[in-house]
Amino acid sequence: MFTEAQLLERIDQVMKGWVEGIGSAKLLPQQADRFIRAAIDNSKLMREVRTLEMTSDTKNIDKIVFGNRVLQKPVAEGTEHTDTTGYQTEQRQLVAKEFIIAVNLFYSTLEDNIEKENFESTLLDLIGGRASADFEEVGMYANPAASGADAVLSVPTHTGWLTGLAGHITDYNCAAPSAVSDVFKALINSVPSKHFGSKPLNEWRLYCSFQYERAYRDELAGRATAAGDRALLEDVPVFYQGVPVIWLPKIKTETRETVDNISDVMFVHPANLVQGWKRDITLERERKPRKRQIEFTITARWDFNEEESDAIAQAKDVGLPA
Repeated sequence: MFTEAQLLERIDQVMKGWVEGIGSAKLLPQQADRFIRAAIDNSKLMREVRTLEMTSDTKNIDKIVFGNRVLQKPVAEGTEHTDTTGYQTEQRQLVAKEFIIAVNLFYSTLEDNIEKENFESTLLDLIGGRASADFEEVGMYANPAASGADAVLSVPTHTGWLTGLAGHITDYNCAAPSAVSDVFKALINSVPSKHFGSKPLNEWRLYCSFQYERAYRDELAGRATAAGDRALLEDVPVFYQGVPVIWLPKIKTETRETVDNISDVMFVHPANLVQGWKRDITLERERKPRKRQIEFTITARWDFNEEESDAIAQAKDVGLPA
């Protein structure tokens, strides 16, 4: 059992191994990377999207698009070739915004865990792992106009991937399709076929809620096939036309107008979704002796965007088939 003085001394020793030097709150690169990995790897969505390191508060994502054929017939020898292929440039931007994580740990909790092996890494893993769900939610539903309990969604300067403002959008207005596969089919058909040339369908994803993924399993189970039997009897991955169907815990499922399980579905290639992290992550602690707890405060800078809106399809406010 630690005395209070011993506990605080041990905490100080641990944190000295985390930060860059005496008086600094900035995590060492390896500790910052550990926190970022925990925040990414614990989310089925965030570990698949493209992750970029940001060395400044802004990072441009530049793209060159050739609209026409680039091959040309050469002219006769001795004659200068003057025809050129036109192109367009497109640019997206990441703007790192500050997020704060405030955690209060009681002395008793610290006493129970601080003697365990790799306590310092475990603490970063736990906090980063829990934060991963929040980063996933902000990436999908960020809204600069959000307030109140959803104020964290207002931190980014642009809207989330699933807010119904980017890509090819179908608003079901709480209506239910006859089958889940009808929604999947419509989403795939709404994306121009040019995007599938270099990115085959099996690399794309259909992201949906848990209830929607279960409904699709039930649909498969109703078919007299081996795949239907497996979907019913085993917890195996399910696919639609080769596209993995993946449920995400932070996709909203709501009751609206007395209709249950209203949700969203997104069809996208994960590499088309981008997140950026600055490694300038800080960790500070403050002792509250009257409460017998220590406050840990982490600040991280992060942003997200999509590279090409034309290659995203969304089904908004769609109900479950009866």
